[in-house]
Amino acid sequence: MIIGTGIDIVRVKRIKEVVKKWDRAFLEKVFTEKELSYCLSKKDPFQSLAARFACKEAFIKAIKDSRGILFKDIEVRNKNNGEPRIEVSKRLAKILKAKGVKQIHLSLSHEREFAVAQIIMVSDEDS
Repeated sequence: MIIGTGIDIVRVKRIKEVVKKWDRAFLEKVFTEKELSYCLSKKDPFQSLAARFACKEAFIKAIKDSRGILFKDIEVRNKNNGEPRIEVSKRLAKILKAKGVKQIHLSLSHEREFAVAQIIMVSDEDS
């Protein structure tokens, strides 16, 4: 059963402008070290940063209650095949468990100007 869904789209230029203005302060507030390492290794890191930012926003929409959730509680990692997946902090894992979330499906996409993310939270792993 679907517990929550969220979608978000981000203009890549917006992330580039925010990073230019706030530099490491923004990056370190929003992204984990693993996310930064991955994104900054890319030819155009801003597309990957924008996709991850969109993911965090979509996640918050899907969970429907963002009180106390930090962007860094939500981490986008990649499986060996490149498929993105979500890892959450221990504190956020407890919140998800209390809401009955068993699995989180994530889809990311980006191109030159936009990045988009979609989250689907389900209550059983057969969904």
